[in-house]
Amino acid sequence: MRCDGLLWDRLLRPLFHALLNIEPREASAELTGAMVRETLLAGGLACRPLVACNGLGSAFVEPALRLLQHGGAVIRLGMRLNEAVFAPGSTRVQALQFADERVELEANHAVILAVPPETAQTLVPGLRAPNHLASTANVHFHFAIEPPFGLSALTGLVNGTAEWLFAFDGWLSVAVSAAERLLDMPHEAIATTVWTEIAQAVNLPLLPVPTWQVVMEKRATFAALPDQETLRPGTRTRWKNLMLAGDWTATGLPATIEGAIRADQKATDTMLNEPMERR
Repeated sequence: MRCDGLLWDRLLRPLFHALLNIEPREASAELTGAMVRETLLAGGLACRPLVACNGLGSAFVEPALRLLQHGGAVIRLGMRLNEAVFAPGSTRVQALQFADERVELEANHAVILAVPPETAQTLVPGLRAPNHLASTANVHFHFAIEPPFGLSALTGLVNGTAEWLFAFDGWLSVAVSAAERLLDMPHEAIATTVWTEIAQAVNLPLLPVPTWQVVMEKRATFAALPDQETLRPGTRTRWKNLMLAGDWTATGLPATIEGAIRADQKATDTMLNEPMERR
């Protein structure tokens, strides 16, 4: 498609850059097409941004933990999985070896492995997975007073370092996709640069720079390149009681929350609907 012009510069490139986490000109047309079909081509309601006002913990993690505990699940934190033990000549995972505990799996037990791709490859023999990862950066600014009156919850910025500006009670947050260019930049310089852009965009004083925090995710997502798309594994593995989940598996979408949710739902449905005798 044509990758220039006002529409590209002001809407399509910023949107694609955020969702693909890579320069759109280099990205997978297949993933870009799937994204467009489910947003722009689906109409206005499909394009509404949903913002976790109190963070992703309260929006996703805490409700999930409560639901699991209500169903009788035991939540164990701080336990690193060191090895998935496969029975010799078997098509099943026999046990999970954690740092201080070995969990034996019974005949009706199954495993959904939801870890980063590089970790999954150390646990599952012969697993192919995306190996080109992309970075993100977030810069947060704390205010003693409310953000400027009338500022939208989400504002897109172009022609600068800052790309998307989120306004919350008492703080502003900026998201930067494909942030490899910032990895070696001092955090203070990043914060100053981003604040200068915010101040100019929404008419705030350049000085003093509010209290800030820079969060860099060096290996945030898989890079949505054509060759990486071919490395994404499916839900099933050659072991009957082992399923894969995560936004890096073959969801048909880039590395997004929607993709992660679909991967988890598919892994759960596959596990629950698998005939017991096949497991």
